[in-house]
Amino acid sequence: MPAEATTQEVRSRFSDAELCHALESNQIEWVRHKAALPWAKVQDDGDVLRVFVDPGRGWPRNLVGHARFSSESAHQRVGEIVAAHLEHKVSWLLGPLTTPADLGQHLRAHGLRCTARHVGMACELHMCPQTSPCPDKIVIQLLDEPLSLVPLNTKLRQLRHQAHLLLARTEPKQIWNFVANCNGRPVGETTLFIGAGVAGIYDVTVLEEFRRRGIGTALLVASLNHARELGLAIAILGATSMGQGMYARVGFRKICQLSFWRRGKLR
Repeated sequence: MPAEATTQEVRSRFSDAELCHALESNQIEWVRHKAALPWAKVQDDGDVLRVFVDPGRGWPRNLVGHARFSSESAHQRVGEIVAAHLEHKVSWLLGPLTTPADLGQHLRAHGLRCTARHVGMACELHMCPQTSPCPDKIVIQLLDEPLSLVPLNTKLRQLRHQAHLLLARTEPKQIWNFVANCNGRPVGETTLFIGAGVAGIYDVTVLEEFRRRGIGTALLVASLNHARELGLAIAILGATSMGQGMYARVGFRKICQLSFWRRGKLR
């Protein structure tokens, strides 16, 4: 085999199409995992996945995603699904494997609008750094249960934290929580979710006054190392424009676009 081909083999074991499939597969399992919450119902219609949440609960949101409609059925199916959520806010996720390709036009026709675009990114764990300089006075810890970075002084924060605790306690274990502590104070966190044989990185968060110090990178590397120890080969995430550069420096590459559509009044 030519040296160039050997180098390419070492650099990349998966095609972008395979990584897109890994991303959506992990996201689907992440959505299905919400069924562990007593106030959430996950419904798989075969051609779309939906989450319904009891009124008064602020997390997770009503969600529709992973649509596999035909061009002929798309408009009708969107109308049927939106009608079931008319009394509540609803988010709709379009990913790389969503069909038909023009589903956004059907969503717009039924009163939804695109409110956010994220970049779907993936990395192959054998290509990622295993160490990252930890900022001074920062300690990264793996916790059995998540902490809250903010005071639980609102109903929404309390409900969200309760949900995170319940999900972390489900068996078999699929969630690992990492926290960055500064002198004993939690200042950053992220969640590693194992689904479909893929490491999903969710909710990399650092308190504003502690950003741009490398804390997010340290959290990310710690979670990727744990995924590697679990024997996984791929990690995926959805990146905002603010985080995309950090993820790229660790080894993630852009593989697709993710768009979020909303119906209902936004907070």
